[in-house]
Amino acid sequence: MATIVQSQKLNLHDVAIVQALVYSSESNCAELRRTFQLDLAAGYNEVKIQNLPFDLVQDSIRVSGAGEAVIHDVSVKNQEGADFIIPERVLAIKEIFEEKERAKDKINDSRTAVQKRIEGLDNLITEIAKHGKDGSFHFDGRTIESLNALHDYHQEKTVTLRAQIRTLDQEFRRAEEEFHRASQDYDNTGYRWRNSAQYASIVVESEGGSVELTITYQVNNVAWFPFYDIRVTSGEAAEMHITYFGKVRQFSGEDWKNVPIVLSTAKPAHGVKTLPKLGALEASIVVPEPEHQMRGGYSGMQMMECASYDAAPQMLGRAMFKTASATVKSSNIASEFSIGRPATIDDRTEEYKVNIGQFTLPTKLSNVTVPSRNAAAFLVANSVNSSDYPLVAGQASIFLDGAFVNKGEFEDAVVSQKFEVSLGVDPNIRVDYKPVRNYQEQSGTVEKINSQVTEKTTSVTNLRPNTVLLTIREQLPRSTDSRIKVSIITRLPHFKIPIFYLQVRLESPEAKEVAESSPEPAVGAEITPEKILDYTVELAPGQSGSFTVRYVTEHPQAEQISYEEKF
Repeated sequence: MATIVQSQKLNLHDVAIVQALVYSSESNCAELRRTFQLDLAAGYNEVKIQNLPFDLVQDSIRVSGAGEAVIHDVSVKNQEGADFIIPERVLAIKEIFEEKERAKDKINDSRTAVQKRIEGLDNLITEIAKHGKDGSFHFDGRTIESLNALHDYHQEKTVTLRAQIRTLDQEFRRAEEEFHRASQDYDNTGYRWRNSAQYASIVVESEGGSVELTITYQVNNVAWFPFYDIRVTSGEAAEMHITYFGKVRQFSGEDWKNVPIVLSTAKPAHGVKTLPKLGALEASIVVPEPEHQMRGGYSGMQMMECASYDAAPQMLGRAMFKTASATVKSSNIASEFSIGRPATIDDRTEEYKVNIGQFTLPTKLSNVTVPSRNAAAFLVANSVNSSDYPLVAGQASIFLDGAFVNKGEFEDAVVSQKFEVSLGVDPNIRVDYKPVRNYQEQSGTVEKINSQVTEKTTSVTNLRPNTVLLTIREQLPRSTDSRIKVSIITRLPHFKIPIFYLQVRLESPEAKEVAESSPEPAVGAEITPEKILDYTVELAPGQSGSFTVRYVTEHPQAEQISYEEKF
């Protein structure tokens, strides 16, 4: 084994963080990068980076450098004793905890002392009563006067002392509550029950001189959550102004001081999975099992935790003050938002907001109703994400012409993808969903076939003073078995649109099958692969009409059909 000619110790907290790469809430981790300068002796040097964080992801430490040196080994070891350094922030929390503990104990001691005085006075009266019964006392006028004075003193003092007990009880309850809060804060630091930590041992061979080392590692319990402020303006040139925020939650056990932040959409826990393998697919005749036996399997839930992400660390450029927007860098699997302003985020921070970007998109307003779920028409803003920012699903506050209308979930929208934002119920579009009607019939001679006709009718009325586009969205059954056949017939007799028929192959020119809905609503019918029918009509002011969907489901009489909604 090579001889170590020089050993140096560095406290991790004294090495500046040059980048914090924060992953999404699904990964719940962050990657930190720290850089420092060292003067090495000629030969083998050991550099000890002490007080690694408690939430360190195992096997995530990587070390690189610049200079005339060779890194031979990087390992993580336990450290104890004087090398175990507690941060000043934790020491301050510990001091508050000890102060609250002393205050609670002092009140408790005072309460015990007052209780002892009350017990002493009670014992005195009890002892005098005992001696009076056995004849030890000779009662005369002076004795009776003394006893009366004693009882008066006992009464006066015990009343006063018991009042003090009640006051001390109240003070003790308050002190105990403050002590428990301080105890919880101390527990949350992670240092209360620890007397040791870990350090990184780095063995570097050098010819002597100055080198630069960079240590990169991952910590758990850090994540970022997207949040949007969406403001839609109506009119002929409707627009959607989006302010894109990121909320960082930081429970890593370290304080981040003036740190450049990068938010990533990557999911390291997913990236370590290997390519699935395929075996030989054999086809054979299945012998039916008895009906009373149940077939199924066990499905477990996999808990995600941060895994080592082996992409090369990226240097963060100097912040530009010309804009508050983040710099976007995209790869094949993820995007990174480099926040322009360094941030100070202490440990145990629930929410730290950063500005990712602002942009304006053209939008088109329309009305959409899903009558089978809610007999109401919703005003919807339809846009295409033409910005440079991939939009991650998160919470959004939504405004229409300056008025707050909704707060809800915003779905994913990558660059160039269509998305829609619900602006709430439009009371000027009346929707009446009729009861669903079902008809049953049988046919066939050799094999009996059951046919069920389902009819869904929606009546709509436009009470607005202008013409509107209304999309009626219905759910059609999708067959997953060749023995189940579905025929669909759609009619709109009250509109000036010819009646048309939609067969299973969707050959009718009035309705087309699409991979996804059109970016902008237009008059006509579309059916997605999930068999969601969107029929868009144009309603003049005061116009009413009915929309009817009929479909026939056919299957062998001996079989039963089950319906399961999958998203």
